[in-house]
Amino acid sequence: MRLMNLLLLGSTLALSTACFESDKDDDEEEDADSDGDGLLDSEEEELGTDPDSADTDGDGIDDPDELEAGTDPVSADTDGDGFDDGLEADQGTDPLDGFSWPFGEAQFCDFSDEAAEAGVESTSVAMGEVFPNFTTYDQFGNEVELYDFYGYVILLDFSAGWCGPCRTAAETSEEMWEAYREDGFMIIHAIIDDNRGSGDIDQDFLEGWAEDYSIEFPVVDGDADSGVYDVRYSLYNEGIDEGYIPFMIMLDQDMQLHTTFVGAGQDSAIEREIEDLLGL
Repeated sequence: MRLMNLLLLGSTLALSTACFESDKDDDEEEDADSDGDGLLDSEEEELGTDPDSADTDGDGIDDPDELEAGTDPVSADTDGDGFDDGLEADQGTDPLDGFSWPFGEAQFCDFSDEAAEAGVESTSVAMGEVFPNFTTYDQFGNEVELYDFYGYVILLDFSAGWCGPCRTAAETSEEMWEAYREDGFMIIHAIIDDNRGSGDIDQDFLEGWAEDYSIEFPVVDGDADSGVYDVRYSLYNEGIDEGYIPFMIMLDQDMQLHTTFVGAGQDSAIEREIEDLLGL
């Protein structure tokens, strides 16, 4: 009888131990950190991050570090400017600010998706209307669209190589851009002709223009074969552009045509419009 009691007691203890170990396994599973990033799997499930990857969005920053910095661990480009958060962190720009991005990286910001989501669509070239989009290429040989710069106040400058006043205006353009770029201001130089009046613009000319004036903002092809030509022709047909250069238009943050400027020596007037549109 005593032996039977001992056997029963042993069975009971074994069952109790088994239950305890099972509960312990469940607790360990709940407290697991599969990717070793410091976030429990249960926490990652709530956040929507990947418990099997320390860097869910692949931007080079681990998920806990993104949470601490305020960036989005499930989006590689938190501010939507076209530059991954990791690149911005390496370059010292702000991944939470769309107007702060690595200037001089042989590419520019890209807010075309945001423009599409906002339903931005051209109506006409008339004053106060949404300006038409266009596609061309820049001094780096990259394709760019006007709507890549949606959300910026934009000064679009139509200039030519043979035009002395155009070159005079270009001399102060980089300084103007640097003064306001992190507030949301962009300049685009659309070069419509070269030094010889050939009507053709090539990559070398765009690069040379940018180098001559130490320009880091977009310098784009604006000749008759580019997407810029059609919008300038429309401006001319509407009597907004009378054919003089440099001819500059100011677009507000919604891509609406706000102001025009003709000739060099307009910096003071341009800066007043910039500050008015930016609310400075």
